[in-house]
Amino acid sequence: MSGSKPIMLPRPMALREKNILSGFKAGGLYPYAPSHVLRHLPPPPSINDMASLEKAKRYISKLADVSERMETQLAIAEKKAKERKVLLQARKRQRTGKRLL
Repeated sequence: MSGSKPIMLPRPMALREKNILSGFKAGGLYPYAPSHVLRHLPPPPSINDMASLEKAKRYISKLADVSERMETQLAIAEKKAKERKVLLQARKRQRTGKRLL
């Protein structure tokens, strides 16, 4: 137990009301101050910038292409899985049925 005492001593000092409130204040939680947090964020990109707008359009187009490709691959995979399931069920029925000698 004596080994844990040095670790336990700083905890009551860190958990004082003053420290907790200063942490909340730094995070903009108390008093509620979202502007305090927002001022540390980078500014959003300018929509008026034509280069950024063109990049966004190209990116959206690429996302749409990838999405369509993935949907197609999913449809094909689902169809193959369904066909395999039907085939396996047919094989299972053949094995469990009566056999003619």
